[in-house]
Amino acid sequence: MAEIITINSMPTERVYLEAEKPNTDKKNILFLLLMLMARGVDMVDDTVDASIAQIEALRSRYDAKQEKIQNLLDQLKAVSQELDYLKSLESADLDKLKAAKKKLEKLQIGYQKEMVEAGKLQNDMKRVVQVEVAPIMQMLEVFSNVGKGMIHSIESLYGNDLKLK
Repeated sequence: MAEIITINSMPTERVYLEAEKPNTDKKNILFLLLMLMARGVDMVDDTVDASIAQIEALRSRYDAKQEKIQNLLDQLKAVSQELDYLKSLESADLDKLKAAKKKLEKLQIGYQKEMVEAGKLQNDMKRVVQVEVAPIMQMLEVFSNVGKGMIHSIESLYGNDLKLK
């Protein structure tokens, strides 16, 4: 008997095991455990794919932010050089100096804003790794331990006569 439920926004098939006889066949139990483990690994794989896509999207936005920041830095440098040049002239036009200074201040504000947004994107990427990827790694460790236990159980059941077909 199976039912579709939602775990972490992902449809998942929940399998119910019927009550078994006291002399349950160990092969059937191992097979069911193996099937449940395989389903769990599929869920982990889907979650990892979604996390990777999310990180790639954040990284793309971060790279675009870095490009914009570099563009602002180049503009800041150009305006700063223009301002220095105008200051060095003895007969500098006061209106040009004020305009250059205002443009420099506007660029500095834009630069600071972009730096804050880039920092937020970095924090989002860290959050995805800590909140979504770290638990997946723990689940994989559990699957590994369960798998080792299953191998031990199979070896104790069949001895060294294991042959995969």
